[in-house]
Amino acid sequence: MGDGKELLEKLGRNDLCPCGNGRRFKKCCMRGGGHDGANRHDYFQGLRDGMKKLLRRLAGFTAALMSACALAGHPAADVGDVTLPPRIHECETWTATVCGTWTLDGDHYAAVWEDGSRATIHIVTFTATRAMFVREDVTGKSAGMTAWYDGAVSENRVVRGRVTWRKDGGEWGNVWQAEWEE
Repeated sequence: MGDGKELLEKLGRNDLCPCGNGRRFKKCCMRGGGHDGANRHDYFQGLRDGMKKLLRRLAGFTAALMSACALAGHPAADVGDVTLPPRIHECETWTATVCGTWTLDGDHYAAVWEDGSRATIHIVTFTATRAMFVREDVTGKSAGMTAWYDGAVSENRVVRGRVTWRKDGGEWGNVWQAEWEE
């Protein structure tokens, strides 16, 4: 990110001051001749701390949502008036993109990824406009992980898909894409 000069050049007079004191830039460090390295450090440390707080709150929300989907004793899925596709091809991205195939197996999907991971995919909602799933990994590098998949459906694919993974108390998320044949 460099030394922060680009950020300081983009600051407007009425933006919050990057030193983190909560005042407007024009009423704070703009008057004092600019920011030194310590102020930039404090600003970015404040951003990191704020993101950590937000992620902890989101982790709690996602955990509650996953619990509501009852990983143990999963409730009946909402499939609307659509037929579940027998096979879904999907890719999810974190530090790298990993693709897999989900095969319908009764009231859930059996998933296999190219890295050898296997999981059970519980159907939460699958309608003409929305797809939501909960994942439980049972073997492979990701054994013990759970995930929440959510995206809008357009024709035979998920658009604007998002996946949130949880394992060992950590939580992270990114892009999810899926497509299928009728």
